[in-house]
Parts: sequence; structure tokens; C-alpha cells
Amino acid sequence: MDGLGIIIQGISILVVLLSLGPTFWHGHQCKRSNPEKMGSRWGYFVTYSTALFYIFVLGGLTVLWLVNNGFAAPQVYMVILLVFITGISYLAMRRNRWALIAITFLSLNPLWMIINLFYFGNRWSEFKVEALEKRAEKTA
Repeated sequence: MDGLGIIIQGISILVVLLSLGPTFWHGHQCKRSNPEKMGSRWGYFVTYSTALFYIFVLGGLTVLWLVNNGFAAPQVYMVILLVFITGISYLAMRRNRWALIAITFLSLNPLWMIINLFYFGNRWSEFKVEALEKRAEKTA
């Protein structure tokens, strides 16, 4: 395995470990404020770990590029992608079902995609009801 592969694996392990804290905190907050609803730790874990991975990798690549080459067009695309991923992550943390699907695809992890097929299948109606409740609150 080459050096870049080892670095990517190290970042992946670090991201998984770093995402556990916010995942359990967010899951606890959600369960405390809505005890009648099922928890969403898995959704929070996928969201946090995917967002942190992209922030570390794209953010790190952007900083390295800036240090070595100065500002150029690739940084603009990376920053736009980071802003997009941050926005999608925010919506996924608020349990937006379409954002959760987008985060699942952005994770580029086939195992998580397969797991989420079943997860979304079991939870889709719950997410739909939450979306309708949020819409009703906005109009009221």
C-alpha cells in the first residue's frame, strides 16, 4: 500500500472515531426532546462521518494546494463542494429524508448504501410524517 492509501485510511479511522461523540450527543438530544420517536443514531453517524471525511480531505487538499501553488481555480471548486456538503449535512442532521439520501451517496461507501436501503425502508414513513409536521408548523 502506498503512502496516500495509508493516509486516507488513517483519516477514515480518525473520522469514524471523531464522529462517534457528536453522533451519541445528537441522538441523546433528539431522544430527550422526542421520547416517543425512534432514535436516529445511525443517520447521525453516517451524516457526521461523511461530512467530517470531506471536510478533512477536501479541506486538507485545499490548504496543501494553497500553500504550494497559491490560489487557483481548483480551490474554488473544492470550496463550493465543501459548502454544498456542509449544507446537505446540516439538512441531514435535521432529519431531512432527501438530504439523508444525498449524504448516503456522497459517503461513497457501498456497505452504508446497502444498510441505508433497509434503514430508509423502515423509517421512510416516519421521515415523511416529520416533514409534514414541519411544514404544518411553518404555515401555522
